[in-house]
Amino acid sequence: MIAAMMHIFLVVGLCAGHTAASSLQPSYVENEKPTLKVKVYQFTFPEKNTWSISHGKQKICAGGPYTNWYAEAQTDCKLATGSYSITCCDTLYKEGWSGGYVRIEGTHQKLCKKFQWNAGKECYKQKFDVVVPTPKPTPVPTPKPTFPPAFRKCTGDNWCLQANTFEQYTRCEKAEDHGQTCINPEIRWGSTVGGVPTTYALPYVGSSLDWWCAALGSGFGSKAYVSQAVNARSCAVGALCLGTGCTPTPGYYAWCDMGRGGYQTWKNKPLKWPCTGYKTITKLTCKGPIQK
Repeated sequence: MIAAMMHIFLVVGLCAGHTAASSLQPSYVENEKPTLKVKVYQFTFPEKNTWSISHGKQKICAGGPYTNWYAEAQTDCKLATGSYSITCCDTLYKEGWSGGYVRIEGTHQKLCKKFQWNAGKECYKQKFDVVVPTPKPTPVPTPKPTFPPAFRKCTGDNWCLQANTFEQYTRCEKAEDHGQTCINPEIRWGSTVGGVPTTYALPYVGSSLDWWCAALGSGFGSKAYVSQAVNARSCAVGALCLGTGCTPTPGYYAWCDMGRGGYQTWKNKPLKWPCTGYKTITKLTCKGPIQK
């Protein structure tokens, strides 16, 4: 028998690589559960190798014989999580599979690997289990952060009203930082434009500029941060300082004209004081909780 097998090896070995001849049954998918593919590797003499897999008494897939030596044979068999048995056969010579085996995708277990030369029987049966890993849930894409328009709506010809300042408005040369930062803020009161805010009076009135962000209303942060520098912005007239004396009702902050005695109102009136020598505000950033 061994001599006959060696003769076949010499003859058939020359034909390695020919098209495989196999008969495969439909794949087994239980209730559309996740499955793993069954793969078959053939070493020598694949023309005598057949196999079948059963789930209980139900045969669910099978394959062979094959013609391609030293190659992985394609199958349509897929297995869900469960217990199975495989039967590997060599009904022609009862010699075993000559180095071939069946493998479940994603595992290292080689089924029928012990069914080898000089098996002395037609078939070999082996029980095995399949555990399909639980698929990871598809991650929910993180939505891109959205930002309120904030200072982006206070540019160009658009002015943003400041609440409780008796109709003063703020406008930005441009907006940065997703609309949270106003570059070179300008103040308008009534029909008068060109007001340039300074930090001149802040030490005297004992106030931060948080009220400014709050006065701008919905979509702005609650904490004000400013950048300031001496002579950073030139203006023939228009220097403003924070105060309460230029408003009709005491206690409300507003931007007052530094050139008017007693901080008189400059609404609809010409501005009088130049910016030279003062720390003008070049940036206003409103951060912290968004005003609702």
